[in-house]
Amino acid sequence: MPKHTPPTQRPRRWGTVEDAAAEATVSARTIRREIAAGRIYAERISARRIRVDLDSISGRPLSVAKADR
Repeated sequence: MPKHTPPTQRPRRWGTVEDAAAEATVSARTIRREIAAGRIYAERISARRIRVDLDSISGRPLSVAKADR
């Protein structure tokens, strides 16, 4: 009988805030807002660098603020 092997997890795709904005077709400011709200997973790797889990934005509509005119 073959041994059961647990499914392997796919490594996360990491990118900059700008990479995430380009993938989601929104602004970098929107990505930062979504990170602050906890809707996108990101990690701060230094005082000025943030890495965004690009898989946390794929397939998810992001809220885009509309300007009042």
